[in-house]
Amino acid sequence: MHPYLHIGSISLPAYGVFCALGIVVSCVMTLFRARRFGIRADRMLFVYTAALVCGLLGAAFTYMLITYSPQELFSMLRRGAFLREYQPGYVFYGGFLFGAAAALLAARAVKTPVRALSRALLPCLPFAHALGRVGCFFAGCCYGREARWLPGVVYPENTEWVGAPAGIPLVPAQLIEAALLLAIGAILLRRARNPRANLLRDYIRLYAPVRFFMEFLRGDAIRGAFLFLSTSQWIGLALLALTFLPASRRRARE
Repeated sequence: MHPYLHIGSISLPAYGVFCALGIVVSCVMTLFRARRFGIRADRMLFVYTAALVCGLLGAAFTYMLITYSPQELFSMLRRGAFLREYQPGYVFYGGFLFGAAAALLAARAVKTPVRALSRALLPCLPFAHALGRVGCFFAGCCYGREARWLPGVVYPENTEWVGAPAGIPLVPAQLIEAALLLAIGAILLRRARNPRANLLRDYIRLYAPVRFFMEFLRGDAIRGAFLFLSTSQWIGLALLALTFLPASRRRARE
């Protein structure tokens, strides 16, 4: 693993490269699938862009809320040191919730059926997420706990790692989650063939348990916690519970 990818004399951050690759792959997949479900490419691109921008902003905003106290944020702003001292990060569930809300509003704005939109877009999300996790692996963020019973990965001495301790065998949590996300994506692609499938419900029921389990393998502490569970575990449990409410079983509005 390397925090930077070197192409000749150019050095690119591996995390950014894999995230960008995930965005490109999911966008191309979404536009290709939009034709299959009768969605115009320009409308699909508008919805995708709205979901992406709001998702990134939501992920960053959620990270800020769970990582910094209001006093810390106010202090950085008062001293004019926000850009210098603030360490940006992202919380996936925050991005998912903001992105989903933006996609819904954008779909209504361009009069695109929500069910068709979800069948075109949602199966592509896990593939982008998986590539992002590979980027985490290369960068050294979202790393796993010390590997005592599982095969581990050792980060060499390097000051460029994003938090991963060097010289200690760690559970390759990023790669495990990436593999599980690819499996979820494959399942959703198959489920999307069913015109009556509720892809949003299926996605949550597949990913929430995976993320809940993965949190126990994570070793990084900057994730927020309440009682004995992490922020992402609580959000996942709440979303999973919503899928079993009677209203979630109603047929989605076109």
